[in-house]
Amino acid sequence: MSVVALNAGSIKIKNIESYGTTEKFNIRSNVVITGNTDITNNLTILSSIDSTNVDTGGVTSKGGMGIAKNMNIGGNLN
Repeated sequence: MSVVALNAGSIKIKNIESYGTTEKFNIRSNVVITGNTDITNNLTILSSIDSTNVDTGGVTSKGGMGIAKNMNIGGNLN
């Protein structure tokens, strides 16, 4: 991992790689991403938050959403 400390108190990370038997990068706090996020393999969201309106739930989208394959729904679709 290459880390560059900036004068404003922030840290710029150029590259993160995982080695060994467990290839995980654990973040135990909030993450805010202002750019694009590309996920090559699976995305698993482990949340038990029920959605009560368009601003709540385990996943909320403030823009459009495109689905290229199947979508399975185990509950209501409003």
